[in-house]
Amino acid sequence: MKARTITLTIILLMLSVAVQTRLVIEGTSTVNTSSGDWEGLNITRNSKTHFIFRNNSVISSNFSGYMLHAGDEQAGPENNNLDGQIITGNKFQWIGKKNAK
Repeated sequence: MKARTITLTIILLMLSVAVQTRLVIEGTSTVNTSSGDWEGLNITRNSKTHFIFRNNSVISSNFSGYMLHAGDEQAGPENNNLDGQIITGNKFQWIGKKNAK
């Protein structure tokens, strides 16, 4: 009985991982020259996604917004769709000026 429970658990875990979308962004370079508002690299969060953002460069001169938008600030139906995301080895450089407002 114990072996069946373990086997069933492993199968269910494998199925739950297989249903997720896999998104890997690696080794890219993004330069934003807009001096206004920029929402950054906006990662879709409308379905369960195994997201990896590794060894990228993002340079931006915007005065407000994001450089990488990979999550939510408020409760909503898309919350937790990027659980377990991996963001590592990246370079984020802001070269903008303070907003004069």
